[in-house]
Amino acid sequence: MTDPTPDRPLVTFALFAYNQEKYIREAVEGAFSQTYEPLEIILSDDCSSDRTFEIMQEMAATYDGPHDVKVRQGPKNLGVARHFDTLIRLSGGTFFVAAAGDDVSDPARTELSVGLAQKIKNLGFVEVKCKNFSGDFRQEQQDVKPKEDVSYKHQMFSIEDVLVGNITGLTGAGRTYRRDAYVRFSPLIEGCPAEDTPALFRCLYGGAGAFLKVQLVSRRIHDNNLSSQESLSRMNMDLLASQYYQDLDTALKINLINNETHRKLRVRIDRYSFRKRCAIDVHSGFRGRIGLRKVLLSAYFNPREKFYLLRKGLISRIRGRA
Repeated sequence: MTDPTPDRPLVTFALFAYNQEKYIREAVEGAFSQTYEPLEIILSDDCSSDRTFEIMQEMAATYDGPHDVKVRQGPKNLGVARHFDTLIRLSGGTFFVAAAGDDVSDPARTELSVGLAQKIKNLGFVEVKCKNFSGDFRQEQQDVKPKEDVSYKHQMFSIEDVLVGNITGLTGAGRTYRRDAYVRFSPLIEGCPAEDTPALFRCLYGGAGAFLKVQLVSRRIHDNNLSSQESLSRMNMDLLASQYYQDLDTALKINLINNETHRKLRVRIDRYSFRKRCAIDVHSGFRGRIGLRKVLLSAYFNPREKFYLLRKGLISRIRGRA
C-alpha cells in the first residue's frame, strides 16, 4: 500500500454486509476496483446466517491488488446503526467511505469524493449521486453510457438546508465522511434504528456538506432494503429523535454551535422528526402514534400538504380494510 501524505491521506473504504450472499461479490469487486491510494478496505460482516462472510474471506484471500484489505466479523449482530458506529471508530483513514453489501461502487468513487473533500475546508462529508437498479448488475451496465463529466460540479449545503428541505435526494448510500467530524460524538444510543441521518447531522455541525453531481454508486433495490417502506414502518422514530437531540446538545457542549443556533436547530429538528413520522405513518392510514387529528392541527404542514396527507392516509386505510 502506498504511504499516506498530506495531499493523499489514508482513506478507509468500509463495506457493511449482512445476509447478502446474493449480492456481495459485486459489492466487493466494486471496493477492490477503487483507483484511490492509499486505501484501507474493511469488509465487515454483521454475523450473517448465510455465506456472506465466507464469500468475503474467499475474495480477500485471492486479492492481489494495491489496497490493504481486512476482513472482520463481529461477535454478535449489532444492526446497521451500531455496525456503522463500531466500524468508523475502528477505521484508520482520515476519510471514511461507507458502502452497503448490496450496492456497487464505481472505481472513481473514492478518488472523486476525497478529491472534493480535500479542496473544501471544513467539509464534513461528500455524497455522490446514486442510480437505483434491480436484477442483474452486469446486464444493466451494458446499457450505461460512459461518463461525460467527472468534474467536481457540486452543491454545498448546511444542516439548516437539510432540516427545512432545501436539499433532497440524500440517501447515505453514496456518502464519504470526514472521520473526526463523526467520532467526536459519543457512540450511538443502544437500539438507535438508523445511522445515516445522525451521521449526516454530526458531520454538518460546525461544517458543511457537498453533493457531488456524478453518479458513482449503483444502488440495488429489492424487497429487503433497509429503506423499504416495510423497514421504515418498524423504525423507532422516538429513539431516533432522541439521538438527534443528544447530538445537538453535544454540538453545543463542544462549541460547534452557539446557544442561538442550538435553539433554532432544536425547533427545526422538532419539525423534521414530526414530518418523518408522518411520512411513515401515512402508509398505515395514520394508525400509529401520529393520528389524523395531529396532522390537521400541526403547524409543520401547509394546507396543501395536509390535504395530500389526509387523502393518502384515507386511501391507505381503505386498502388496509380490503
